[in-house]
Amino acid sequence: DEFRRAVEAGLVHDMFNLIAVSVLFPLELMFGLIEKTARLATAWFGEMGGATFSSPVKAAVKPASKVIIHFVEGFESVPVPIQATVVFLISLMFLFGALYFIVKVLKSLVLARVESFFSTYIFRNAALAMIVGMMMTTLVQSSSVTTSLIVPMAAAGILTLEMVFPFTLGANLGTTATALLASLATVSTGNMGGVTIAFAHLSFNIFGIAIFYPLRFIPIGMAREIGRRTLENRFFPMMYVILVFFYVPGIFVSISRYGMSKVTVMLLVGLVVLLGLFKIIANLARRKIA
Repeated sequence: DEFRRAVEAGLVHDMFNLIAVSVLFPLELMFGLIEKTARLATAWFGEMGGATFSSPVKAAVKPASKVIIHFVEGFESVPVPIQATVVFLISLMFLFGALYFIVKVLKSLVLARVESFFSTYIFRNAALAMIVGMMMTTLVQSSSVTTSLIVPMAAAGILTLEMVFPFTLGANLGTTATALLASLATVSTGNMGGVTIAFAHLSFNIFGIAIFYPLRFIPIGMAREIGRRTLENRFFPMMYVILVFFYVPGIFVSISRYGMSKVTVMLLVGLVVLLGLFKIIANLARRKIA
């Protein structure tokens, strides 16, 4: 159950983004609502000027990251790609280690008291959870950081998926703040393109929330279904990551650049083959476990 809850909490953010894109992208192609909204907002706010914001979290981790990078760079004979890979693996180790110890600490506390605290003060209602998610993401300048923080809490049973969902929507809004402030600084150079893009990002999230928060049972239900399937087959998350974040975007890039070329057709056929192989592997794994 702990693993299932963690998967659900981690994926509900993805589910919202995926279904929002699947609905808003065709509507944007037909009506250009996001573009028109972004251009209108640019005309209204474009003359305000810009601002910069320094994240205290980045300032806190910068000394440690510099030490690791300087240590790896000390091996001058090692090629740069290998150095970058080592730094990446070390960062993953710290990330998973931090999440592991967060869960351990939460378990060591009196969960009933912790759950009462979050329910009373932070996740008391959806609006408050959304505001907290937006403020935290604006502060650390990364929705991945804030959503990763609540995954261990959901895994420990402190937060429910219904409590996590509005928080992730607020995190989505928070990601637009930094880009918006920075883009306004380019107004003095006469370049309004960055401002329009930043407002398009904000408009996408606002429209997505307006449509799918009332229909939140859809992304929440999808996340729960994937969590259930993950319990049946541990290969499912890996296949999900490969398909959703690499293979399917590659198909769309190929279509947009080359059209229905031989490469695109091969990628589409390969998708069917991959799904078939995954089905076979899943069945073999299930039989072996049984």
